[in-house]
Amino acid sequence: AFFEGLCHHLATARIGALVYPDGVRLAFTFLKMPGPGHVEDRFHPVGNIACELAPETGEILSIRQRTALGAETCPVHPETGRPLIGLRVPWWEQLKEAVAIAARVFAPVCYQTYDIALGPDGPVILEINIGGGFGGPQLVMQRGLLHSPFGHFLRHCGIDLGKVPPRRG
Repeated sequence: AFFEGLCHHLATARIGALVYPDGVRLAFTFLKMPGPGHVEDRFHPVGNIACELAPETGEILSIRQRTALGAETCPVHPETGRPLIGLRVPWWEQLKEAVAIAARVFAPVCYQTYDIALGPDGPVILEINIGGGFGGPQLVMQRGLLHSPFGHFLRHCGIDLGKVPPRRG
């Protein structure tokens, strides 16, 4: 019912999970929705929509729509005009628990990303990636991943971010 009128095809939550010796923490969380004329929810196609979610609660913090040059912030759902900021996606506690269980199963991989559908009976893990792209989360959150729990995680793993050479080209 949450997605009724928001999109005509499957929307998923993208979750970045960080596996520590003492548990699993979320690096980033956002909701991906196909825009008009699209079937898939990847944030790459122009017109698709992504909403940053508060990792603790699943509350929608911002709405972004993909453009030809990047992404733009929207005050409401760009197609329907429905206010979304402040709403909480369904099944959030169950989603976090599913990620925590799956992440421990794949614990030799310390950074994992998940695509999770939020169906009428709860979350369904559709895909687990060993890693995942960094462009989507940064476009959605409007900040670099080094300024998030992911940066802390790299330092925890012994990576000196001051010694990482800048990317060229």
